Amino acid sequence: MPAKPVVLDSFAWSTQTAAEAAFRAILRDSGYGVDDDITDPVHDLMLREVLERHPDRDEKAGPGVEAFYIGRTVDGGRYNVRPDAIGIWIRRVDGTRVDFSYRTAILGAMPRLTQRKPCDLRLRMSGMTSETLHLKLARYTAR
Repeated sequence: MPAKPVVLDSFAWSTQTAAEAAFRAILRDSGYGVDDDITDPVHDLMLREVLERHPDRDEKAGPGVEAFYIGRTVDGGRYNVRPDAIGIWIRRVDGTRVDFSYRTAILGAMPRLTQRKPCDLRLRMSGMTSETLHLKLARYTAR
């Protein structure tokens, strides 16, 4: 499979792996500690531009991004993570905070179906509507 370049408005990498390494360097090698805002203007611009590629961009940005910062992964309610695991977070202008996956933005993953119940997704995948399901259930329970 050929390498996929990552092109933002102001930055470009020849591969997704190279782009991930650049963002991982912000997280791991730039001297930011937990709860530190990412203050380098170049880092801030990189994060704002890659946020535009995120499949859940509107949900992540909310009413607007005040700053990016380094936060603990466990603060996002993640399971099975080391207590010392860190990630990049967004502080919105309304004071709310949300974790941010630069990796998801780089890879261009599909948006999460946060508004759908699992059974809705299964129905859609089977090609069955909820009305058809209710009819089948009514016939089954009438036996």
